[in-house]
Amino acid sequence: MVSRICSKAVLASKIARAHFSSLMYGVIPSKIKGPGFEYVDLREYSPGDDIRFIDWRASARMLKPDGDYRLMVKEHLLERLVNNIFVLDYSESMDYGDKIETAIYVLSGLLSIAHSVGDVIDLLILHGEKIYIKQGMDPIDAINFALNTICKTDPRGRIDLMKLSGYIKNFRNRESLFLVTDYAHYPVEFEVLASTVHSLNMIMGVVLVTTPIEVKPPGIGGYHLFIDAETPSKSIDLDIHTYYKLVNSYMNRVEAMLMKLNIDYVSVNGLDEAKYKKIRFVKLYSLTRIRRRLYPS
Repeated sequence: MVSRICSKAVLASKIARAHFSSLMYGVIPSKIKGPGFEYVDLREYSPGDDIRFIDWRASARMLKPDGDYRLMVKEHLLERLVNNIFVLDYSESMDYGDKIETAIYVLSGLLSIAHSVGDVIDLLILHGEKIYIKQGMDPIDAINFALNTICKTDPRGRIDLMKLSGYIKNFRNRESLFLVTDYAHYPVEFEVLASTVHSLNMIMGVVLVTTPIEVKPPGIGGYHLFIDAETPSKSIDLDIHTYYKLVNSYMNRVEAMLMKLNIDYVSVNGLDEAKYKKIRFVKLYSLTRIRRRLYPS
């Protein structure tokens, strides 16, 4: 099973890095000009400038007397380096459909954003009762560490966000916490975690991962047996339509709790939707940092 998960996760990560590698943005401006989110000026291209910042429309308007034109480059404000925490859920409930590769795509995308703005990363991978922790990492190294972990071991156990709160208490002077998980948590778990994050003067962002068959009944008839991935000995004996009504109702409860707690979140249903929503991850990362800057506790 590890090889199956590994190959899909590696491919999803490569796709994410390709999608996000050309995006340069930031959210905490300083007086230093550099790669960032806020556009401030145009200037003429100099050898060594990043060609991704060439403004081709402005360049076309800068015609020289001989008919040639000057290449104009956009300048942005450079953001301040921050230290953020990333948490990846690698429990058994994630091993369903394409949830793991979707989660890796999201994680790799967010970490690529962090790399673009020069942030430092603490990475926590929740693996049942075991937790992998790496602190003070370059975001690209964090991507590689996550892939190495996934390629060495299968998803395991269940995750209790209340226990995660206990680990988070050991982290000080961090800006934000980003959690990539699924809906397999009681709403109160998010409330306890959010309270801990807030007490540490951090802001929290969440990505909730699902897979299409998890939220919509299969288009085939026959007998369906539902088994709890985190507790395989338990089975659910329900009419299929009743089951999916309960699933969607529970998802709504989780999202209502996040909205009540004023937590920015993105719900993504499968890898294809994650690719489509990639700009949402940019906004999630940026808005979380903005809120941390504008609304300190």
